[in-house]
Amino acid sequence: MTQQKPLTKTARAHHFYMAEAMKRLEWDLQNHLMAERRIPEAWHEIATRKTSEKKQLTVRFDEDVVKFFKSCGPGYQARMNDVLRSFMHLKLGGFLHGE
Repeated sequence: MTQQKPLTKTARAHHFYMAEAMKRLEWDLQNHLMAERRIPEAWHEIATRKTSEKKQLTVRFDEDVVKFFKSCGPGYQARMNDVLRSFMHLKLGGFLHGE
């Protein structure tokens, strides 16, 4: 078994940020599902929808966000789209509230 190296200060900060975001997301998801006792109706249509046609758009992202996705290798734009799509599903499903 390999021993893990201690996390750097930067890695710990990223880990803490991610863990806090995941805790909030998990609470939102569980709270909604427990209150509704069902999967949101909008998700049934989303689950069967085919991938939509791509639309070219000019957007600006923070440099660190672009650097991160590019560091993951080829296909970074599709991965960014998947993250945005996941956020969209959470909003449409009523799991995330606010702006």
